[in-house]
Amino acid sequence: PAYALFAIAASIPAFVFFFSIGLAFSILNLIYSDVSRLLQMFLAYMIFVSNVIIPVDRVQIFAEIAKYNPFAIYITNLRNIFVYGAFKTLDSYLIVSVVGVIILVLSARLFYVMEWRIRGHAL
Repeated sequence: PAYALFAIAASIPAFVFFFSIGLAFSILNLIYSDVSRLLQMFLAYMIFVSNVIIPVDRVQIFAEIAKYNPFAIYITNLRNIFVYGAFKTLDSYLIVSVVGVIILVLSARLFYVMEWRIRGHAL
């Protein structure tokens, strides 16, 4: 459908959000080695409440979690754009996208500050 092109463009804020979180956690993983283990456990369970496999936001208990879960917000909205051509929750999508840009700036700053310290410590 023609909505698929719009879904590709609407996925850019999701890439920015997840890239910025990944950048911050990669720097933290170099400092604290347990970060990767904690993230693996966290993400293993997050896939079940993120609407990737099935839309769990229809279940009453998970509906409240889906309102504040950035994984679920992006996946639900991108799925709706691809199928129906419209956002399901535009306000939460925009809020999470703005938060993603803020996290990108903070994680880029963290990378800039920690690059020479980690490089000097590694050598």
